[in-house]
Amino acid sequence: MGNVFCEHIGKLLPSPVFHLGIENGVVKDLTGGVNIANNGVVVRNDSTEGDVCDFRNGYVNTNFLQQFEDLWYYGDFSIEFKIYLLSVQSSALIFTTTYVGAPSYAGSFYIDASGKEFRFYYKEGNAFIRRNIELNKWMDVKLIVKNKTAYFYVNQELAGTDTISDSINSRPALIGALSNAGSGVAGYRVNGYISYFKIYDKPIK
Repeated sequence: MGNVFCEHIGKLLPSPVFHLGIENGVVKDLTGGVNIANNGVVVRNDSTEGDVCDFRNGYVNTNFLQQFEDLWYYGDFSIEFKIYLLSVQSSALIFTTTYVGAPSYAGSFYIDASGKEFRFYYKEGNAFIRRNIELNKWMDVKLIVKNKTAYFYVNQELAGTDTISDSINSRPALIGALSNAGSGVAGYRVNGYISYFKIYDKPIK
């Protein structure tokens, strides 16, 4: 009976369409669907999480924007990641859909140093919701969008909701930096570690 129950529960859990993680010591998309470009992210062993991605001197180009654009316009998707921050220099770009320019582009998920808070932008120039962050500890973060209503969770607690709109920028999506052209990279890097970063094509709650 237990095996049948576990099998049933497993079928209810959605699979990500993108899953940044580590396999055999290599940082990659564990779904096999996206050929990422790893620019300096290394593997680090954490006492609680095991092997994690060390973003202190690197970032990842996901080459993933077209699929993410489709999810955005359809309106139902989820972003989930686990992050450990040592510090925030100016702003830490966790996920952004533009190479250059300010992090306030629709589809960008970042951390603002002045308020030490998570921000997700649903429209250029407009912060969607904010949630205080803590340094030197793991945080589980989820953004779940259902019918253009977004639900933002930190450590399993609902931090806020809002309605998203507008289009996102047609640029490759980066994890951990603002630009791969040199300008602005250092100030916007994630100074810390990411255990996993997942994108789903449906709500996960």
